[in-house]
Amino acid sequence: MANSLHQRRHLERLRHGGFTLVELMVTLAVLVVLLIVAVPSFDGVIRQQRARAAVSDLQTTFILARSEAIKRNANIAIQPKVAATGWTSGWTVLAGAVTLYDQAAYSGVTITPSSGNATVLTYANSGRTTANAQVRFSVQAGDVRRCVIVGVSGTPSSTNQPCP
Repeated sequence: MANSLHQRRHLERLRHGGFTLVELMVTLAVLVVLLIVAVPSFDGVIRQQRARAAVSDLQTTFILARSEAIKRNANIAIQPKVAATGWTSGWTVLAGAVTLYDQAAYSGVTITPSSGNATVLTYANSGRTTANAQVRFSVQAGDVRRCVIVGVSGTPSSTNQPCP
C-alpha cells in the first residue's frame, strides 16, 4: 500500500510539473537586473551604428553619382533635400531634372560639409568634382564623429576620426 501511495504522489508531481510562482519571480528579477545593466551600454553601440550607416550611405551616394556622371557623360549633382536644414535632412542625386536617388534623413545624425554651406556637390563627366578641392563631410551621432572625404578625383573615403 505504501508503495502505491508513493507511486501516486510521484505521478501527481509529474503531471503538474512546471515552475512555482517563486521560481518564476526569481527568474524575472534576475532578467530585470540584467536588462538594467545592459541597456545603457547599448546606447554607444547604437550611436556608432548610426554614424557608420550614414557614412556608408554617403560614400555609396558619391560613388553612384561619379559612376552616373561618367556613364551619362553629363554633370550629376548631389544636394540636400531641404536647403535650410542642410545635409542632415537627407540628400538627392540629380541628373538635370531627373532624380536618380533620394536618401532619407537619419535620426540622431548630423551631417555638415567642411565649408559649412556647400549646398551642391557636382560630378563632371570626367568623374571629378567641379569643386577642384577636397570636400569633407563631418558625420556626428552623439559623441561619435566620422569624416567622409571626397578628393579632387571624385573618389570618396572615410576615417573614424573627426574632420580636421
